[in-house]
Amino acid sequence: MYRNEFYDKIRKGETVYGFSVNYPHPVIIETITEGWDYIWLDAQHGHMSYPDLMPCMIAAEAVGIGTIIRVPGHDFSVVGPIADLNPSAIMIPMVNNAKEAKEVSEHLHFPPLGHRSFWNTRIVHRVGGDYDQTQDLMVLAQIETAEAVENAEEIIATEGIDALMFGPSDLALSYGLRPGTGRHGSEKIQAAAERVIKAAKAVG
Repeated sequence: MYRNEFYDKIRKGETVYGFSVNYPHPVIIETITEGWDYIWLDAQHGHMSYPDLMPCMIAAEAVGIGTIIRVPGHDFSVVGPIADLNPSAIMIPMVNNAKEAKEVSEHLHFPPLGHRSFWNTRIVHRVGGDYDQTQDLMVLAQIETAEAVENAEEIIATEGIDALMFGPSDLALSYGLRPGTGRHGSEKIQAAAERVIKAAKAVG
């Protein structure tokens, strides 16, 4: 049975450490990931397409490190193929309200919770033909607009959304600030971060 060891650590309350990779070169993953818990493969702002992600995922599995893939959008046609790469977690950008969170959750979960499409030859060969029953995918919703901050409690309460990822750069733009303005540079960003953290902690 497939075990998502990265997600298991989080469920146990352990702190996990990782870093992002923006360039799709498997050797980067092979050579610098020892001792880390995960890598974040960025298919939104990084230079990665589906064909680029595949060898990166193979390298990550070979060295035994967890994987978070940030996808470029919400659409079923976007998130479905990425889910079939069997990452530890998928990060969805710009989740602004409960409606969007529900749609994302449905795209990434098999029935009865969602409508994710079944059948991927590589997953069958890697983890078995019952992967619809054993898949243990962590879903992270990115909070990066003023609307999303106001709806953080509803977003994280959505069944199938497992964690929130705070995105200060786009949030700063949403507030009319310079991108990259951090918590220490703006009381608005600091207050937003505290609200998102509180919302997540409230539901564990």
